[in-house]
Amino acid sequence: MSAVAGETTLSANMAGFVAADHPAALDDPLCKVSKRAVLDTLGVMISGLNDPVADILIADAKEQGGLAEVPLPGGNGGPRVPARAAALIFGTLGHVDDWDDTQISVNPEHRYGLLMHPSAPVLGALLALAGRHASQGHPLSGARLLQSYAVGVEICCKLSEWSAPAVYERGFQSTAVWGGVGAAAACAHAVGLDRDTAAQALGIAATRSAGLRTQYGTRIKAMHAGFAAQAGVLAVDLAQRGIDANRDSFDGNWGLPTVLSGAAPQTGGTAFGSPWSAVDPGLSIKPYPSGILTHQTMDALLDLMIEHDLGAEDIAKITVKAGRNITQAIHYPRAATPLEAKFCMPALLAMIALARRAGAAEFRQDFIDSDEFQDMQARIALIHDPDIDAQGFGTIRSCLTLRLHDGRSITREADPRYRGGPERPFSNEDLLCKLQAAASGRLGPPQCRVLAERVGALVAEPDASFLLEYLAIG
Repeated sequence: MSAVAGETTLSANMAGFVAADHPAALDDPLCKVSKRAVLDTLGVMISGLNDPVADILIADAKEQGGLAEVPLPGGNGGPRVPARAAALIFGTLGHVDDWDDTQISVNPEHRYGLLMHPSAPVLGALLALAGRHASQGHPLSGARLLQSYAVGVEICCKLSEWSAPAVYERGFQSTAVWGGVGAAAACAHAVGLDRDTAAQALGIAATRSAGLRTQYGTRIKAMHAGFAAQAGVLAVDLAQRGIDANRDSFDGNWGLPTVLSGAAPQTGGTAFGSPWSAVDPGLSIKPYPSGILTHQTMDALLDLMIEHDLGAEDIAKITVKAGRNITQAIHYPRAATPLEAKFCMPALLAMIALARRAGAAEFRQDFIDSDEFQDMQARIALIHDPDIDAQGFGTIRSCLTLRLHDGRSITREADPRYRGGPERPFSNEDLLCKLQAAASGRLGPPQCRVLAERVGALVAEPDASFLLEYLAIG
């Protein structure tokens, strides 16, 4: 797979890349990575059906009605709705638990070494498109879906990587900003748009890019990925109908990257597909359904509790020291709801202390409201440490100190190598275990294994819309 060469602007390079063919061999690393990401994201979408936002959006889609293109998820299938409405739901389901994958960054100026959540908006849009194509009698093949997924993820990840850190620092959520462009790229590739029409679709998606970090801890934040998926489908639909947009929407002082950050994007001499971002530096799979900046600290506490055979009753106080790249984003001092808990270090560590896990059972309101949880949460503090700031913001760093009732004090620096990332990757069995946890109550272990096998053979599937069947099980 090679990038399209010979173009002169970012916008033109992007449109050419989207319109080009990108066949993948079965043993191609990009194909393997893409299948793992599709499986992981579909599992997270199934988990998302348990959140109240799913019922709200499904009810809204039913009420709005429209073309009968894509079956609604949940409850053993429902009426069909327009692909744009379905994309909004699928993208949101993929992000509402904050369990979806993240892009690795190589620019040390970016925060955390991680940037956006690429798979939820891109796959959300493609699933809606697959349902539409199946309803029209010309199905989207599994191979085409995988190719289109790879193209969409490549576009949004490269744009996120090349854009100045100020996009995030000014308060935009990267997934909301770049996810719609990636979704539009994926859909444009899936339907085979030519270069000029692809440029129009990308321009339409660019002018709809938005989403604020201030929404962290709310359900509208989850809908950032849904809005992006919907924008991708809409952009391609409108471009095919002849709606035009500036073909240079990503270039110059008024191009999207510069408008958002105040600085022109820096490609560093790299190009789309050279290398593919999903392969190098790669995507990270989330072990916990919470803000990714918390996971290293959660793992450090879990390791200490296992090593020293500790229970919550042994702990008098937990202090976490971290840089402001963590303390500014994980900003809830105490959590009163499961959504707030996803961005609250005391809440997440309280889950680990009480249950040695942080999964679906712990992200329930009754667990959050319990006296045990509230008492444990009150014993935990997140403190800003300027000395950690001085080490730079490109890595997630924290230091955990436990003060025990018996007078002992235990300190552990969290491992900055991300569990689930390229340095500590999930095995296929790890990924299957996550799928089983995410789909618990809807799919049993045998069904999860069948799903994993079918996604593993996705290149040979004539109709990718079979994936929607797994979202229809109630």
